[in-house]
Amino acid sequence: MSKVLLINDCRFESMIMRDILDEMGYDVEITNEFEAMEKTKYSYPDIVIANLIMKNTLGDELIQKIKNVNRKIKCILSSNNPIQLEDYKHKDIDAVIHTPINREELKSALEYNLELSEQNEIKFSFCPYCGGKLKGDFKFCPDCGHKL
Repeated sequence: MSKVLLINDCRFESMIMRDILDEMGYDVEITNEFEAMEKTKYSYPDIVIANLIMKNTLGDELIQKIKNVNRKIKCILSSNNPIQLEDYKHKDIDAVIHTPINREELKSALEYNLELSEQNEIKFSFCPYCGGKLKGDFKFCPDCGHKL
């Protein structure tokens, strides 16, 4: 079961999305922008869904901080304004969703956007640090030990 961390300053919106994700079989935790980094470090989510506009920060900026701590977390930016993934490619956003969202749309968005994101991950055939050949899926180079 994947663990989802919802970051939103609107409690009502968070509760609705939590209920939908819970019904879909996700383990869901809700937090606000002030506790998001601590929750990310200690709850080890697989997926983070952050609202774009919050009281004291922007979701894309918060996602960049989260990705600096753990690049493997899939981060989704949500907004009730029309947003496009292409506008946030340089900010480590894996997917975007438009809220309010119903169960089927959320399920589809998670499956499609996260699958697409995984397909676009860079797979090296050689180590960019030492030039050693890589066969298979490595997290670290077996020759020099650098993280890939």
